[in-house]
Amino acid sequence: MFGGFDGTGYLNDTWTFDGVSWTLVATDTPLQPALAAQMAYDGVTREVVLFGGYDGTIIWETRGCGWATSQWTQAAPAHIPRL
Repeated sequence: MFGGFDGTGYLNDTWTFDGVSWTLVATDTPLQPALAAQMAYDGVTREVVLFGGYDGTIIWETRGCGWATSQWTQAAPAHIPRL
């Protein structure tokens, strides 16, 4: 899970859930704070993609288990879906 709003500002927290408890992940690359971003896993490319946020321009991706090791890369796709 990523981001959110704490009542005073947007957050850039990244969390994992193992089925029992939540763990805060310290990222090597600080991601842009965002509200309402979406995250999905693509089993074919083995990539996790973070998209959206309050302005729809945040796109980050990680390959394999990068979400657990905090190795994110900002993507620059040719086309960005509209929110």
